[in-house]
Parts: sequence; structure tokens; C-alpha cells
Amino acid sequence: MRSPAKKDNKRYIAFGLSWESELLLEQFNPCQTTEASPDITISYRQGSLPQRIEVLRWGRTVIYSDGFRFFADNFAIWDFYAPDKLEIASCRPKRDRCALALGVSEAKPLALAKRYAITEDSLEIYPGTGWEGEVTTHFYGTVAAAVLAYHGGIPIHGSAVEFGGCAILICGKSGLGKSSVSAELIQRGGRLVSDDLSILWFRHDGQAIMRTGRTNLRLAPPSASMLMSTTIGARQVGYNAVGKAIIMPPIVPPDREIPLKNIIILDEGMMGEEAIPDQRHRPALLLSQIFRPRLMKHLPRLAERAQHVMTIGSRTPFMCLRSIPPLDRRGINSLVERVIDFNQDVLK
Repeated sequence: MRSPAKKDNKRYIAFGLSWESELLLEQFNPCQTTEASPDITISYRQGSLPQRIEVLRWGRTVIYSDGFRFFADNFAIWDFYAPDKLEIASCRPKRDRCALALGVSEAKPLALAKRYAITEDSLEIYPGTGWEGEVTTHFYGTVAAAVLAYHGGIPIHGSAVEFGGCAILICGKSGLGKSSVSAELIQRGGRLVSDDLSILWFRHDGQAIMRTGRTNLRLAPPSASMLMSTTIGARQVGYNAVGKAIIMPPIVPPDREIPLKNIIILDEGMMGEEAIPDQRHRPALLLSQIFRPRLMKHLPRLAERAQHVMTIGSRTPFMCLRSIPPLDRRGINSLVERVIDFNQDVLK
């Protein structure tokens, strides 16, 4: 049985964009509603899915001429519309077998024409059979990353912390300790920019910047307790499905641009403890940290993102570190000391 949605009707600021949502977005920073139109509206829908003009399918994502549709297992379907790409409505829409399998029917083709009334990007969520009334992690990961790619952002699988007025971007595969390193930096005076999904924006002056995104850290209970006991303002807001504590630490104000100054790559397969990559290899290293890379290859603005990755990678100092198990406190402390020393060298 589908649970009713937890309605919110609030404005949020995340990754430099404003999101107006009918649903509670627990990992985004709420803000005061202004007269300015939001960049993205999120609304809860029930009933038939509009038919759309399919371009291609990849995994659980279907890309259309005017946006995309993401199937979040049996929880929900996310429909994203980008109005500046509504130009081929005369084509015949295809039937969506995935939607039918989830128990969500499709509307008549006439519904497509109604999309011309949209003036900003919109996300519509259609509940599935497993819907429990809350926005799931699919939104804060794949869906948000794809939306931000449409807006020109570069989604990175990494956590970012503001330290000394600049952003340190910590990348690596899942489970290698990105959040633990971030928590340790926060205990030493840093502030969270975003956890697990970070977005790089390329300014016209060539500077890569970051903005506050996902405001929660997911930590093992011992690491969470340490962070809360040593950091003013850090508080626990719950647990996730695998038993990690969800912590709200001090964050960077969402209206601030934080310049990116260095990138840390955590690698469990390194022979030594650390390495400084040659400038020629940095763009490829950054490219390997793209969030959902195979999906990003199929989204608009690919050439632009690739060029910005090349520029940011060649200009930004990197350090590769052998990853430490998140519960190895002594090892994490030692690793973070090297991160701080490297950051100080970069800022000189």
C-alpha cells in the first residue's frame, strides 16, 4: 500500500540552485521563500505518466528530448523536464514498459503538449508500490546529479570540506572513508560543503568553485559520537538503512562560493602511502571520479563538461593516499594530517 507523501512546500538551496518542493528534502538546506522563481520545482503526482519522446535508455534511466525519467526500484518514478529542450513534440511517443511494470500507467500523447506551460525545470515524483512517503536516497544521488548536469555542473563522487577558506575535495570508491576523513577535518575546524555527491562549477574566469549540497554525513556510530563530542553544533538526526548515524555538522552558508584548491584521491590499491600525480595525468584522474559516469555520457552538455574536467584537472593539485579503514582512528588521524599539510603547501 502506498503511503501518503510528507508534504513540505518549502524552498531549499543546494549546489547553488534553488529548489521548491512539495516534499521534505532532509539533506538540503532550507531557506526563506523569495519572489524570484526557483530553478527547479518538485511536485508529487498520482495517476498516469505523460508519454514522452524517447531518445535512449541506460539502466534505470530513460532519456527524452525534454529531460529524463528515472525508475527508483519500486519506490517511485522521477520525471524531469527541462523546458529549453522541448522542440520535437511532433514525434510519436513510445510506450514505457518499465512504468507499466511498476503499476504506473501512461497518459495520452496530448499530455506532452501541456509541458509547454512549464517555465522552470521541474521534477515530478510518481509513487510506486514500495513508496513510503519519503524522498529516498535515489533522489540525493542519481536524480540530483543528472539534474545538475543539465545545469552545467560536474557531478563528482566525493565529499568536500571547506578548510582555511577553500574546498578540499575527497574522492574515492564507496567504503574507502571519504565521510570519515571529512568528519576528522570538521573536528579540526572545517565545515561541510557536501557529502558523497559534490558538484564542481566552472566560472568564466577559469576558477572551479563548489557550493553547499548534501548537508548530512553518514558515519559509523563511534565516528559519529566523536564528531558530536568535539564539534559545536554537530547533531544526530537519525540512522540510515545500514545502521550508520546521520549527522548534521557545521556547514558552509549556501550562498557562498568556495574555491576548489586541491583534490584528494583515496585508493585502496596503492603500493605506497601517498603519491603526487603528474600534471598530465590529473585530468584523467578527475574524470575517473565522475558520479555515475556511464549515465553522464548520455546527458546533454557532455563536451562542455569534458572540457571543464580537462581544465580543472590540469590546474588543480592532486594527492593520492592509500585508504584507511574508517574505524582505524589512528590511521585516519595520520591521513588527515597529511591532507592538512598538503593543503597548507598549496595555499602558500
